[in-house]
Amino acid sequence: MRPLRHAEIGSQAILDALTAHIALLDAEGVITSVNQAWRDFGDANRRHSPGHEVGTNYLDICDEAEGDDALLARHAAAGIRAVLSGEAPHYSLEYPCHSPAMQRWFVLTVTPIGPEQPAGVVVMHVDISERMRIAEVLSRQQTELRVLFDLMPAMVWFKDTQNTILRINQFAAAAAGRAVCEIEGRSAAEIYPNESDAFYADDLEVIASGRPKLGIVQTLTGEDGREHVLQLDKVPYFDDQRQVIGIAVLARDITEQRRAMQLLRESERRFSDMLGNMHLASVTLDREARITYCNPYLLRLTGWTLAEVLGRDWFETFMPAELGDRKPTFAALLENAPEAWHVENEMYTRTRERRLLRWNNCVLRSETGEVVGVSSIGEDITEQRQAEAAVAQAAERLRQSEGLKAAILQSSLDCIIAIDHEGHIVEFNSAAETTFGYTRAQALGQPMDELIVPLRFRDAHRRGMAHYLATGEGPVLGKRIELDAMRADGSEFPMELTIAPIGETATPMFTGFIRDITQRREAERRLQRLNRVYAVLSGINALTVRVHERSELFRDACRIAVELGQYSVAWIGLVDGRQRQVIPAASAGTSASFLADNYDSFPLREDATGANTAVAQAVRQRRTIVSNELRNDSRVMLAHEPFAAGAHSRIVLPLLVNGEAVGVLVLYAAGAGFFDSEELALLTGLADDIAFAIGHIERGERLAYLARYDELTGLGNQASFLERLQQKIHATGDSEVKTAVFVVDIERFKEINDALGRKTGDEVLRQLAARFGRLDGEGIHRFARISGDRFAIYAPGMGNVEQVGRYVEERMAKVFSPSFHVGGNELHVSIKLGIAIYPDDGSDADEVLRHAEAALKKAKATGNRYLFFAHKMTERVAERLSLEGRLRQALERNEFVLYYQPKINLVNGALTGGEALIRWNDPQTGLVPPGLFIPVLEETGLIFDVGRWAMHKAIEDYLRWLNAGLASVRIAVNVSPLQLRSRSFVEEVRQALSVDPRAAAGLELEITESLVMEDVAHNIAILQAVRDMGVTIAVDDFGTGFSSLSYLSKLPMDTLKIDRMFVNDMTATPQGEALVSTIVNMAHSFQHKVVAEGVETEAQRQILRRLGCDEMQGFLVSRPLPGDTFASSFLLAPSGH
Repeated sequence: MRPLRHAEIGSQAILDALTAHIALLDAEGVITSVNQAWRDFGDANRRHSPGHEVGTNYLDICDEAEGDDALLARHAAAGIRAVLSGEAPHYSLEYPCHSPAMQRWFVLTVTPIGPEQPAGVVVMHVDISERMRIAEVLSRQQTELRVLFDLMPAMVWFKDTQNTILRINQFAAAAAGRAVCEIEGRSAAEIYPNESDAFYADDLEVIASGRPKLGIVQTLTGEDGREHVLQLDKVPYFDDQRQVIGIAVLARDITEQRRAMQLLRESERRFSDMLGNMHLASVTLDREARITYCNPYLLRLTGWTLAEVLGRDWFETFMPAELGDRKPTFAALLENAPEAWHVENEMYTRTRERRLLRWNNCVLRSETGEVVGVSSIGEDITEQRQAEAAVAQAAERLRQSEGLKAAILQSSLDCIIAIDHEGHIVEFNSAAETTFGYTRAQALGQPMDELIVPLRFRDAHRRGMAHYLATGEGPVLGKRIELDAMRADGSEFPMELTIAPIGETATPMFTGFIRDITQRREAERRLQRLNRVYAVLSGINALTVRVHERSELFRDACRIAVELGQYSVAWIGLVDGRQRQVIPAASAGTSASFLADNYDSFPLREDATGANTAVAQAVRQRRTIVSNELRNDSRVMLAHEPFAAGAHSRIVLPLLVNGEAVGVLVLYAAGAGFFDSEELALLTGLADDIAFAIGHIERGERLAYLARYDELTGLGNQASFLERLQQKIHATGDSEVKTAVFVVDIERFKEINDALGRKTGDEVLRQLAARFGRLDGEGIHRFARISGDRFAIYAPGMGNVEQVGRYVEERMAKVFSPSFHVGGNELHVSIKLGIAIYPDDGSDADEVLRHAEAALKKAKATGNRYLFFAHKMTERVAERLSLEGRLRQALERNEFVLYYQPKINLVNGALTGGEALIRWNDPQTGLVPPGLFIPVLEETGLIFDVGRWAMHKAIEDYLRWLNAGLASVRIAVNVSPLQLRSRSFVEEVRQALSVDPRAAAGLELEITESLVMEDVAHNIAILQAVRDMGVTIAVDDFGTGFSSLSYLSKLPMDTLKIDRMFVNDMTATPQGEALVSTIVNMAHSFQHKVVAEGVETEAQRQILRRLGCDEMQGFLVSRPLPGDTFASSFLLAPSGH
């Protein structure tokens, strides 16, 4: 019995070790034994009734079951009875057994005990919940894989080795114009009859080699007759023995891409050499395939430096023969000169690594249209093709492995995110992890809108989801749209999104294919910016060829920068070396007016206020100064820089000519951070172009200058002198005014050069030129150096030869008389002059100059200091100069005297005053008529001193007569233009009156009308100051100065004198009398007294009296008399003379 007991214990231990729930039933269905799992299951489900214990009838319990499980329980009882009765060898049943805590599945198996008539059965419940869950997952994954397969934005199909299409996604079926069910299981030759042979040839190559074939380009004709260009990758897949059993094909429709590349070929040609920092390779070749440019990206990709590849043969360096001899194709393309073409080929890096690039090529043409080379932009698609190969391999595994879904998702370059009907994420591939910054574990189960949708778009997203769930309508489904997305760090980026619903699911689910288009947007913006700057470069390059003047160059360059470059303000300033500042030369833009208010705000001296501005730094350091945030820049130049126009960025580019900064180009832009490295590189070239144009203009101006000017002295040469002289002669016309031409020769100048060196002689000539420039009232253009030590001068506006002689004596003396100090030496020079007069000595400039040179030659031969071409003129000048000398002596020797002419009242004949007139009592010739010496006094300026003497003498005579008890009448003294223009005139009058308080009552100053009208405002102030001293003012020669009534009313005068010309005309014509009447009435309306000059007849007196004139003066009354005679004749006479 003990061994039997031991066996029972062992058997029970074995049963208890099993995880299945096991019970032994006898032939009646009574439980005779259970294992531990049976007991535990009953306890967990609160089954404590005897029915599940040993000794209870299991069949009765099943028959009596109620509720949802009653039917399954009765089926189980029937199966157990069938086995007990021998009707069935065994029985099994799968059934659910769900509890609030979990959902579980079991399988019930009933096995007989005994070989023939069963003595009982073994009832076993096995938990198959995990197997059922796995089966459900596998079913869902199969559905999801099929959906992903159909929704992939590429065409995918699988074929066997006999060209039969096994599976095809909806994208590919739609491209063929058929349904999926119409294609799967049929030969490709039936579906694509026109292209099948070409397609199948590639298939056979892949099947035979067992290797993928990528990048195949085929043309497919659709059901609508339109041709589509496809790019295909064909990848074989194998059975367990590595035998090829089929091909996976991945195809992309590149028709639109081809068309877009065609449209962009012009843009590629223009910007290929500007793509230095883009992730695109750029190269330009000449007609011999020599490299003329490589951008930094291509150099980094291949490992070469620019210096190493420039000038080398492209094909020998990067595409040797083992990659295929493409150079003949290159030459043929240049001969055919297509505008653009596109190729993909491999190339070697420096380390012999192969890289696959897709090239967009276009020809480069000269200005005449001749093909001069090729510009190419290439995209490194090595990794892309590798990724495409990985996708193709993943597609192959789709049929063979349940893990294909994850491989496709994770190898996709696009983000793939799937959500359920509540918007929770159920799939999140690795591209999405990289793009959004969340791990897959973090994203799964989270609301998608809160994770990746910017806050401002979330309400719209939720409304769209709700609308679809309610109506089944989704306007954005199946379309490519561009939106902003949000990363984990809160930053946003632009994306391209395609949303598609997932079919065959119990509740709606969606898949989103997302592509980050940041780089594409940036490339578009970069191309737009480069296009803008290129337009400015092109415009200014054309400008530099066309323009030959600085002002036009600067003005149009600023205009082009604003109009084509879209800068808010552009201005150019030039360096003033003498003032050590930058002076604006031209500007354009909305706020360029700020320069006018800050003309002197760009100093270059380091000790000056504002010396650390960006302009000053750019000039001093000869480098570009960029400020991409003006409001925070301490180098802001002015308080009024154009912030109002929205400018936040500024660049100051020095204009360098021969290494020196000659100016600056300053540009303002609206956005902050506007001037990046690419734009800076282009603008530096722009500044170089402008600087080159400045240098070119300077060289042209220099050549033009040397053609017309003497380089040593800066004076004009003979050609320019003759041109300016001829212009002056032409402007003079038939005028009686003469122009004098002088040719001056420095005597013994050669001795200075021989004794002291040519440098000393050159310095003497430079000093002479400087003295010419300092002559008062002279223009430097009147002087010229016509040979080594010979100068030519012209002096316009000469009224007579005497004035010419005085010019020689005064002007030339100022230039040549002072000594010259050179290198510690004090030098004196003497000169000879030849003089010719236009029009007396020639009809044009050349003839007059030749005659002046002839006069110089004669002066040197005869030893005269100067000679006129006409000998008589020399004599006249000598006489005139002698007269000037005698007049100067006359002032010193008191040879001038005053004569007085009385003025009387026209009504009663009483003496009202007298006019003091200057006379010269020459000891040699006696009394000299005024007409012979007064003009000389005025020309020489002696009239100033003589006029002052006359005023003092008249006051002296008046006071003498007053002290003698004679009649007190005012004495009128004429004031010359020199006196009135003198700043000290008022003070001189005051000093003359200071001798006696009664002096002012006896003085009247006569001013000619024409003199008053020279500077009305100034003269009014002067005369008012004199009048305030008690001196009366008379306007002489009225009617000859063209004064207006408005000025006449303002003049501080007391008396108006009618010119003798009008008095004489008064008796000749009625119009003359009417004119005098008008003058009298007008003067009286302004409360002025009227005096008529030059009255010589009784008829004139009668008319004047009738017209109401107040006083008269003239030979009818008396000629001018010496002072004593005037006093005895008029001051003692009774009134009514």
